[in-house]
Amino acid sequence: MFVGGQMSLDENGRVIGDNLATQAKNAFDALKSVLAVAGADMNDAVKHNVYLSCGDDDAAAAAFVAEIDRIRLAELSNPGSTVTDIRTGLDREGALIQVDAVAALGSNRQRLMPAGHWG
Repeated sequence: MFVGGQMSLDENGRVIGDNLATQAKNAFDALKSVLAVAGADMNDAVKHNVYLSCGDDDAAAAAFVAEIDRIRLAELSNPGSTVTDIRTGLDREGALIQVDAVAALGSNRQRLMPAGHWG
């Protein structure tokens, strides 16, 4: 199952929240809602991409990723999905995050970690 980009939006398509914590929580909640329609949940997600609007500052990007890790780790069970974080501009004014995902329903999953990987 492929889930397109989810953001922190109200029913009129306006961005909700002016900080990353609020927007990330809402984006992951939106992702969970879409998965639920198909009878899936976050445990079925095998891959997700997080698109971040945090500028070119490496320190700001690291802070964004740390905040998102805190939020997504509360949403994902072990072993969790593989993740790619991408710094980009988002096309909605005030948007800081967008999340998409791939889910595999009914699969047996295990974590494969190459030696020296960040883990």
